Amino acid sequence: MRALLWLVGLALLLTGCASEKGIIDKEGYQLDTRHRAQAAYPRIKVLVIHYTAENFDVSLATLTGRNVSSHYLIPATPPLYGINTDPQ
Repeated sequence: MRALLWLVGLALLLTGCASEKGIIDKEGYQLDTRHRAQAAYPRIKVLVIHYTAENFDVSLATLTGRNVSSHYLIPATPPLYGINTDPQ
């Protein structure tokens, strides 16, 4: 019995350390974290919102490239794309 409780406790501990990948569905919005920026820096100091004239695919390729660091891509329809986020 003691060994079983130990194994259950260990399984819960390891499950708590697992990071969530993919689409995170929060109340009212969805966040897709499958695309990561190569120039990612996790600490957000400033939030800048600007319009990109490119279509979604080109914008995603640009914002996940080596020369930029963007935290979110917000398309016309959900989900939002968290490309430099740590879903904690």
